[in-house]
Amino acid sequence: GPSNNLTVSPAAPFQLVIHTQPSPAATAGQAFATQPTVYELDQYGNLESGDNSTVITAALGSGNGPLRGTYTAISSGGVAAFVALADNVAGTISLNFSGAGLTAGPSNNVFISPAAAAQLVIQTPPYSSVTAGNPLTDPIVIDEEDQYGNIETGDSTTVVTASLSSGAGSLNGTKTATVANGVASFNDLEDDTAGMLSLQFGAPSLPAVIASPSTVTPAAATRIVISQPPSGVIAGTPFGMTVQTYDDFGNLATSYNGPVTVALASGSGGALS
Repeated sequence: GPSNNLTVSPAAPFQLVIHTQPSPAATAGQAFATQPTVYELDQYGNLESGDNSTVITAALGSGNGPLRGTYTAISSGGVAAFVALADNVAGTISLNFSGAGLTAGPSNNVFISPAAAAQLVIQTPPYSSVTAGNPLTDPIVIDEEDQYGNIETGDSTTVVTASLSSGAGSLNGTKTATVANGVASFNDLEDDTAGMLSLQFGAPSLPAVIASPSTVTPAAATRIVISQPPSGVIAGTPFGMTVQTYDDFGNLATSYNGPVTVALASGSGGALS
């Protein structure tokens, strides 16, 4: 007849094996829908069912992180079940596992997509100083990002609008740009009024972002205006007058330090001295 029952116990721990692979796709900042489980086995493939104390640690095998969530799990009957593992950085990652001097991995790849759009970020700002008649930057680049700083690479429909946040004059050029893979470019924004200004960029459902101030300096002087004409002139008596130089955009050409010549434009007899 049959002998008495024999209980065969696993041999010493020999290997870690990824039994359940993490989800192939996930969203930045959100726990993987399928969390990995790791088995602790002997050299014959037997589960170390008597082990309830070994700590198994998950870490990035490839890709950008750091890994988020609970990245350690205590073996229960030789099974380490992870919970709440996540990654905030968009891209492709894989996982490695280690514990009790043993390792497993890399896991299958996990593709991390950006979370919902949360902010606009000025990637290439306007120039800090520009001469009237020139673009404020070519181009100004605005990134549409999630709360973790990932660019919304899947979005090519959101419209970003530029406007003056502060400063005089008017903003000229193409003031709207549709993102391409989460990036909007403004190529010809211009304000030709001398002074300091700041640009603002906004998009539906996102908070506006304001660029650092830019200073517009006058262009070269192109015309002279009599700002204080002479009055009550008496023959033989000296009189004074004030003229100012302006650029093509109506800005006082403060950098002009050249000569100004005065001559009679009309009148009969006598001479200007």
